Amino acid sequence: MSVADHPHTATYPSDPTTARTVALAVARRAKVLWLHRPGGPPRAAWYVWHEGQAWLVGRRPETPSGAPAGPAADELTLEQQLPELVDGGQIWVSWRAKDTGALAVRLPGMAHQVHPEDPEWIGGTAVLANARLNAADPRRLPGVWADHAQVWRVALTEG
Repeated sequence: MSVADHPHTATYPSDPTTARTVALAVARRAKVLWLHRPGGPPRAAWYVWHEGQAWLVGRRPETPSGAPAGPAADELTLEQQLPELVDGGQIWVSWRAKDTGALAVRLPGMAHQVHPEDPEWIGGTAVLANARLNAADPRRLPGVWADHAQVWRVALTEG
């Protein structure tokens, strides 16, 4: 099956302009999106919409075996498992309607890993930490994430 034939890799609605308009409207209000990699199942992920992009935080692939002990470990057990993302790689993003669960919109996106030394780290992780509902101390989260998690931003691209 080619990427074009995969059921989760087609722009919906089929008109890219309409799809982008719907995506931008939905993305600002929603809290969960679905990430799709060809050959893998769609995976739900919590995110925040910041500066026109979806920002996500997830466990590093080696977690929990490389997880720290103590309070940082407690924070990490809460991190979501994201699908395998590739820095600069394409990922399909979709949102579902809150009332019916039906597909509302799906568009391709470009994943970018954000590192602590990147200029956007401070602003992006502050927004993520403040939106995190179950954080004991949101001010600590960017430091924990820098050492033990991955932060990603996904920019929607043209379908």
